[in-house]
Amino acid sequence: QEKLTGVKGAKVYITSLNAEQGPGIELLDYLTPNAGRDMPPDTQADDLWHWQIRLQSPELAGLHQSLVQANTFVRKILSFQNPYLDYHEAFLTRDPDGHTLLITQ
Repeated sequence: QEKLTGVKGAKVYITSLNAEQGPGIELLDYLTPNAGRDMPPDTQADDLWHWQIRLQSPELAGLHQSLVQANTFVRKILSFQNPYLDYHEAFLTRDPDGHTLLITQ
């Protein structure tokens, strides 16, 4: 991994997720170095350091309910009437490391 990222001494745990079609994603968990800082808990979408990953789900309401029942950080489902967006419902959540995920349908 050190050769790929240029991070000296990098040791990474990689989890792959694959959909039925389209590209997959790899989640990288850097075991070393581990000197990164957590994102501030009051981070908002308009902060300079904010970054989110968009995932699309055909079962938005069911996924949302599962995350609520699991007591994870999850915002309510919002509906949009913007013709420039290719989705009309979405919610925000965070993965176990605190990365923001935008889940759309």
